[in-house]
Amino acid sequence: MGLKERRAVQDYEKNDYPPLRDAIFKAMGFEVPMEVFWDKLALEDQSMHYKEGFTKVFFEPLRLSMESICRDDMGRDALKRSLKKIVITNLHDYGGETSFTFEKGTLTLDRHPTYEMDSIASRTEYLTDLLEKAL
Repeated sequence: MGLKERRAVQDYEKNDYPPLRDAIFKAMGFEVPMEVFWDKLALEDQSMHYKEGFTKVFFEPLRLSMESICRDDMGRDALKRSLKKIVITNLHDYGGETSFTFEKGTLTLDRHPTYEMDSIASRTEYLTDLLEKAL
């Protein structure tokens, strides 16, 4: 990761990430550890897409899914009993949502951070279905 990418990641982590994380936790009604592997998300020569990509690929679908699941006490309580950690990464450079997993209390979003950025609705639906089946 070059200087340009490190600066863009640092800017996003410092300025954009905190309110997005807080909105996710607000939708959930509780907090869990959220581990973001920034170095895995920072693709070379893609820094101009970080703000839009990270938000649309990971954080916005996550917030919307949490709002749907936690819209009532039943969903919020089920999620609170099951969800222990959220991991956001790009280990395998996947393009589809099938790389989202929920195993042993850990929700992992392992996905290419700029591919099909505008498919928020499909990612949200997949994520919500994944969690609801597991809860």
